[in-house]
Parts: sequence; C-alpha cells; structure tokens
Amino acid sequence: MPLLELIGGAALGAVFGELLKLVVDRTEQIAEFDTLLARLETTLKAIQPVFLKITELNNRPVEERTTLRSLLDEGKELVVKCSGIKSWDVKKKNKYSKKLIDLDIKLFRFFQIGAFEGILTNMLHRVFFVRVLFQGSQSSLLVWISIFQN
Repeated sequence: MPLLELIGGAALGAVFGELLKLVVDRTEQIAEFDTLLARLETTLKAIQPVFLKITELNNRPVEERTTLRSLLDEGKELVVKCSGIKSWDVKKKNKYSKKLIDLDIKLFRFFQIGAFEGILTNMLHRVFFVRVLFQGSQSSLLVWISIFQN
C-alpha cells in the first residue's frame, strides 16, 4: 500500500476523532443545540466502526475520501460556529439547527451507502470463493487470493 494512502487514512482518522471529541465536548456546553449535537454524536458513534473499516482497508476512491474529508471538516467548522451563537439569536439558532440536521443526514447517508457496498462486496467475494472451491482449480484460487488481498 503506498505511503500516501496510509497517510490519507490516518489523516481522516484524526479528523474524525477531532469531530467526535468536539461534538461530545460541545454537547454539554451549548444548551441551544444540545439535542442536535447529541443526535450528531449518536450518528458519529454509530458510523465509527464502518469508518474505521474504511480507513483500515483504505481501498476507497480518492473522490470518496475527499468527500468524507470535506464533510468532517464542515462538521468541525459548524460545531465551532454553533458555540458562538447567543441564546437570544433565534434566527441564527434556526439557521444552524438546519445545518446540523443536514450534516447528520449527509454523514449517515454516506456511511449507509458505504456499509451496503461493503456488504455487497463481501458477498461477491464469498460467492467467487465458493465457485473456486467447487471448480477445484488451484490456479483460480491463486487468482482469487491475489485479487482480494488488494
């Protein structure tokens, strides 16, 4: 695996961790958004295993990793902005509440699709492996091993 891919996965992991920590810390501090931040925290904790698997495998397309990175950065920026909103500023509270809900939906959707793709890929690997076993071809098994190790 190229070094840049390893660094990319580690960087995504760091940003994910920063966002989760920020959300957990700010949920207790920002009463105006505590429900929405708690919802975002729940989503982040729910998708964390899938996220770890994605960064562990690191076989995702560059565009997908870029999209994820921008979502995580957007989340960090949004949570910080929510910290500065005064309790009496109803217009801003409404605006940022909608943005928090939108971020939560985007993250959930991103990982929902990723998890489905992972399940489908896993099923295809198993079907291919079973076919190789039933055909009894050693060369096919070697091809299977070389394909799915990457």
